Amino acid sequence: MSERDWEPGYKSVLIREETKRRLQELRKALPERDLNQERRLATAAIEYCLTDAVARAGFLALVKDIVRLDLDTTCPRAPETHETYRRRDDETTQPFPEESIP
Repeated sequence: MSERDWEPGYKSVLIREETKRRLQELRKALPERDLNQERRLATAAIEYCLTDAVARAGFLALVKDIVRLDLDTTCPRAPETHETYRRRDDETTQPFPEESIP
């Protein structure tokens, strides 16, 4: 990790590429982009889901969809490499339509 990637008080979290693009689109649409940095938006979204019972239920319901998406878009390579490759599916497809988010 380079110095540029490190922020005091933050740890790395992996998110799907589609989610990263949607987060970037949200940020671009917001005023005060410096205040609404991706790390802060992601932290607020996770905190909201962890502290609000209704949001948490919707959040956990999406986990099954994400597991299916992960299984559909990755397949293991030879066991000795522990790498994955992406299938050549249409990456422009949104895996979670807005109406599926509570």
